[in-house]
Amino acid sequence: MNAARVRLAGAGWASYSIAQIAHSCGFGSHASFTTAFRAEFGLTPSEARRRSGRSG
Repeated sequence: MNAARVRLAGAGWASYSIAQIAHSCGFGSHASFTTAFRAEFGLTPSEARRRSGRSG
């Protein structure tokens, strides 16, 4: 989950969709990734990306 959080905020991953980041971290679906991410960090991957200043 920490790798996903870093990727969502990282400039090198800005062109990747959240689904692509989810798959790169071993998740089979965007939905399961979002559920696990929210349980771990208290916000959705989209919210985390927005807070980092990245869009997507």
